[in-house]
Amino acid sequence: MSSSFPWRLMAVGLLVAALAAADAPPDHAPPFSLPALIARAELRHPGAAAASAVVEAAAARARAAAAWDNPELELTFGRARPRDDERSADHPFGLRATQRLPWPGVRQARVAAARSLVDQSSAAAAVFRLELSAQVRWAAISLATARLGAAQAAIEASVAEELHAAAGRAAAAGAVDQATVHRVRLEVLTARTRQAAAQRAVDRALTGLRLLCGDELPADLTLAETVSLEPQALTAAGTTLLEHPRQAALNAAIAWADRAIDAKRLARRPSLALGLSADRDRENDTVMLSVGLDLPLWDRNPGGIAAAAADRRRAVAELAAWDLERRQVIAEAIGAYATAQAEAAALARESQPLAEEIVHLRTAAFATGAIALTEVLEARRAALAVQAALLDARRRAAEALVRLGLARGGWEGLP
Repeated sequence: MSSSFPWRLMAVGLLVAALAAADAPPDHAPPFSLPALIARAELRHPGAAAASAVVEAAAARARAAAAWDNPELELTFGRARPRDDERSADHPFGLRATQRLPWPGVRQARVAAARSLVDQSSAAAAVFRLELSAQVRWAAISLATARLGAAQAAIEASVAEELHAAAGRAAAAGAVDQATVHRVRLEVLTARTRQAAAQRAVDRALTGLRLLCGDELPADLTLAETVSLEPQALTAAGTTLLEHPRQAALNAAIAWADRAIDAKRLARRPSLALGLSADRDRENDTVMLSVGLDLPLWDRNPGGIAAAAADRRRAVAELAAWDLERRQVIAEAIGAYATAQAEAAALARESQPLAEEIVHLRTAAFATGAIALTEVLEARRAALAVQAALLDARRRAAEALVRLGLARGGWEGLP
């Protein structure tokens, strides 16, 4: 067994190096921070422009609601023919100006209802920005997880190829049989397949992030810091409910319905029409002041009032349903985060050191010829499986935090 001892020591060194490098931090800092990516997404996403346009339209409608009715100006000119022959024909003319004035309080109620729509559209735009921020965070987590998985797959493939080369040299020296060489060759092919799949996952994740933040993002962009490497417990600040923009939007919808009901009820009151007219004929100059009003006899707007009342009931029900759903999502996200963090803590504290110890023991036994290479490979695969499970638990914990922040209205106070 002495002829196989050098390449067995090489195998031990490669496996130890693989386990140590799997959790190694990236060599360079990410060129973009998460807030910068979110800002880029808000600038380029067409939904952000649409939300801004809705706010601008609501503000314009509020200004239009505050406008007074335009005055009416009327010019009259005619011909007066006398009934007897003693007088000649006359050409009287006149000028009339009329200004319609709403009943006191009607215009103010109309303006208040229109301004409620501004508040509602502004809150809806804030909801869009919050959801877009969550999408960017999820995409960043996917990219960070994919890059860590690709790094682990690259180490696995490199170690497998080095073991295959060492096995080939050992076979040439007669230390191992050809079946062992083929077995390691199969391990190389499997590792290469996993490495290619891991790289495709990186490409997909980067494409998803570029769709949100722009194609100019560099290909070597890494955001590994979005995946928490150490278990962190949620504090009281992290579970406190924040002022959620969707709640503000629904409250604004309720306020709009209340003000719309007031405006429609006040609209049943008559509006005043103040007029001033001046007429002139051959014999007289006439100046008159007129006051008119419309009588709401046939249309007292019951349909508009009933529609606004129904809109209010709908907004109240939607607010109650959303609050219930929000609390359910928060409870599920907190549970998912606690579960994932507990798994990550157990894997990092117990399973990973144990897997590394098993690899050391198996490689030491293989170096003395006590066990076959296949047992070393099995121990190595088990250690890599523990690393993959640890990465998956950290990913699930990070995604749970995104869901928690989205439900509570922000990520302030979260790990």
